[in-house]
Amino acid sequence: MNIEETKNHLQGLNPRQIQAVEHFDGPLLIIAGAGTGKTRVITHRIAYLIENLGVLPRNVLALTFTNKAAGEMRDRVIGLIGEHARGILMSTFHSFCNYILRREIGRLGDFTDGYTIYDESDCRSCMKDILKSSGLQASGPFAPARVLELISRAKNFESKPSESLRPSDPLVDYIDNLFDKYEERLKENNALDFDNLMIKTVHLFEHHREVIERYRRRFAFVLVDEFQDTNRVQYRLLTQLAPPDGNVTVVGDMDQSIYGWRGADVGNIVSFESDFKNVTVVPLEQNYRSKQRILDTANELILKNNNIHEKRLWSELGEGEPVNFFLAWDEHDEAQFVTRKTDALLSEGYLLNDVAVLFRTRAQSRVIEEHFMRAAVPYVFIGATEFYKRKEIKDIIAYLRVLHNPRDFVSFARIANEPRRGIGDKSVEKIEAEARRVGSLFDLPDREKELSKDFPKKAFPILKLLKSLASRAGGMSISAFVDAVVRETGYYDALAKEELQEGVSRTENVDEFISLAAEYERGTGKPELEGFLSHLALVSDADVTDTGEDRVRVMTLHSAKGLEFPVVFIMGFEEGLLPHASSQSESEIEEERRLCYVGITRAREHLYVSASRSRMMHGSVGRNDVSRFFFEAGQHHFKVLKQAYGEPAPGESFLDEDESGAAESAAWRGKRGNDVDEFEGCEPDYIEEGDIVLHKAFGRGTVLSMDGGEICVSFPGRGPVRLSAKFAPLRKV
Repeated sequence: MNIEETKNHLQGLNPRQIQAVEHFDGPLLIIAGAGTGKTRVITHRIAYLIENLGVLPRNVLALTFTNKAAGEMRDRVIGLIGEHARGILMSTFHSFCNYILRREIGRLGDFTDGYTIYDESDCRSCMKDILKSSGLQASGPFAPARVLELISRAKNFESKPSESLRPSDPLVDYIDNLFDKYEERLKENNALDFDNLMIKTVHLFEHHREVIERYRRRFAFVLVDEFQDTNRVQYRLLTQLAPPDGNVTVVGDMDQSIYGWRGADVGNIVSFESDFKNVTVVPLEQNYRSKQRILDTANELILKNNNIHEKRLWSELGEGEPVNFFLAWDEHDEAQFVTRKTDALLSEGYLLNDVAVLFRTRAQSRVIEEHFMRAAVPYVFIGATEFYKRKEIKDIIAYLRVLHNPRDFVSFARIANEPRRGIGDKSVEKIEAEARRVGSLFDLPDREKELSKDFPKKAFPILKLLKSLASRAGGMSISAFVDAVVRETGYYDALAKEELQEGVSRTENVDEFISLAAEYERGTGKPELEGFLSHLALVSDADVTDTGEDRVRVMTLHSAKGLEFPVVFIMGFEEGLLPHASSQSESEIEEERRLCYVGITRAREHLYVSASRSRMMHGSVGRNDVSRFFFEAGQHHFKVLKQAYGEPAPGESFLDEDESGAAESAAWRGKRGNDVDEFEGCEPDYIEEGDIVLHKAFGRGTVLSMDGGEICVSFPGRGPVRLSAKFAPLRKV
């Protein structure tokens, strides 16, 4: 062992990080709290295994959830041990399964290694066609997106789709049959969806022992990042790749498990400790991101969850300021607060991209975007329709898919009449039917005499062109091939005939796609169309959202996971939004609490949370209580803002403050007794709209309106109540 190299790979690590890096034999569970340097630990562990313990790079497999994360991991390891790190397989779960299936899927019998990977829109098109052929209306309870969500959930939870529906649901008697038809259609199209990439790999390993033994020998050291986000199928895959006493490292944090709605099973961390033998557990608690008062707020909040691995994040970055809380009159006042505070931060020397605005639902973005535009604050909405989802890009990808897999009828339906060739939906159905009968789309031109009399003759030119293009795919670079496709199919010419600005913009996007193909060629040892298509299919939203421009980042809390910013605003800190109204069970509330925890721990220096007394939702004004998370996080951690930019803040009369500045909410806590006694002998105060008042029986409430002799007050847990302005036992707080 080279002592100097050992020193280098452990340099700068704290004692627990060193313990995790040096671990060699047997299962290892790293409980990595937010901002505790888990990527540094993983990459240094890989480097240590190879350079200090003699592990061969090809024997190491590192799995994560986005191409961006895998790429960052790869770059860091290369920086530590040089170019021979390229022998390590570092990829997403889906990319790894694709790697296996491209080599082994023929053993399953139903697919060939030229299969297409369907994204969400491809799957929706497929399901829409199935619903139509089944005589069902593709809307309402039978909306393709809903049907596919139920199917995906069933796959991830290894159950029947109907098991998650109530007996009264109109879909319950159809969903299992639609599931079967969907799977059969994928097989006919030689296509896999994202779920099946993993499921087919698991089935392959289960039924072909010699295959799993070969890959176990190949990948003797397995590392999994973001383990709390794995679903049951991914966990089964891990138990297949690594024996119970194997050298498997998982890195996760139960407190950051926020994807239960899409199948992530936080219980996998618990299962890992029982299914693997003699697991070593290393908790990482030193945070290198946030000031201590931000961490104290997060720590106190997450203690309300049940967690077998409790931890308390701590930092040496200083105490910092308390978390700021602002209560607005409505969502516009809230957005104005964020806009003005952002402007003030810029005057203090912060950059636009130092600031992130987070919220629970996408719909909340509209108002803050409006106010940013009015104030000329540059921003970017993370998660908006990105490059790969633009129509022209999806069209070109569909062409490439058909050229690679002539049984991909979903992609063919997209481009058969794009640009216009007079091939309508009925013609596409006839083409598909005949292609299935004779073998594939490319078999049609050579068997013209065998086709039905009503076969659309106008389809032959494009079918012959596609077959000709496919025959040339291997004889030119991918970028040159893409260029040939867009030119010879007439796609470029069609764009030139569109409205000037629209046509120019879409042409530029196609040109950018060709550049992307050239970039893929430069970064790949053996560039092939199959690999390029797999790369495109497996790119996730998280890989393409951030351009690096100096703009405020606007995004949902889910999109913020894995990111950090000097300044963070969390808007809509209200019951019904955070936690979301759809979360009712204890486990659902716990996930909402973890989501709030993730949002809080994105902030490095300053954190602002805000709520609104009233908010326009679903076309009408509603009132929400301040989020329970505000109180659970410890009110003494918050500074309730009373004055903003020299103007009276709407939150001025919201919460009373005791001598320590802690805000108290008797309405939420239900501590009404002492307050009610204060009515005895009290004269009624002058009351206005928006005031917080105390009712002798109902407790605290917010005045919604004053109309003649009536006053409308909203009480937590009771809603709006109309009372007599003259006789109601009300007292202004």
